[in-house]
Amino acid sequence: MGVLGVGYADPVASVVANHAVMPVPFVSSIPSTHTTPDLSLRNKIVETAKKYIGVRYNFGGMSEKGFDCSGFVNRVYRENGIALPRTSKAQFSNGKKVSLKEAKPGDIVYFVRYPRRRATHVGIYLGDSQFIHAPSRGKRVSISNIGQRYWRHRLIGVVSYLPKNSE
Repeated sequence: MGVLGVGYADPVASVVANHAVMPVPFVSSIPSTHTTPDLSLRNKIVETAKKYIGVRYNFGGMSEKGFDCSGFVNRVYRENGIALPRTSKAQFSNGKKVSLKEAKPGDIVYFVRYPRRRATHVGIYLGDSQFIHAPSRGKRVSISNIGQRYWRHRLIGVVSYLPKNSE
């Protein structure tokens, strides 16, 4: 049996090893001697975002020294050749609205933090109700679940800046 290569897929697969189930990334049967095929733009955005997990929150920040939420999204998209407005409010206003049901990895999710009624927080959708974001002061870039009560009640929309054929 050949060596298996790891692919970049949204769902997390499980592999049974010695009767223990362990979550692992999607496993492809592409031999490791082959180069990994070019990732789709959506997957590139997700992979770029994930490389910043653990970077601290910094109000107004747009670098690996620290990010605020919209600065994080802006930086990830910019690294993938897409210019976005700087603020979460402007990002929300200018993109193409899609439903959460239609959201794909790489789309942008927006939240409201009360008492404001406009987009005040933003993250990048990863699929399966997961998103990555720079949460708030004292925290670090991390992955959260939209299904958690806090986020579910504050979600105000999903926007896509990606072309339909960016699968």
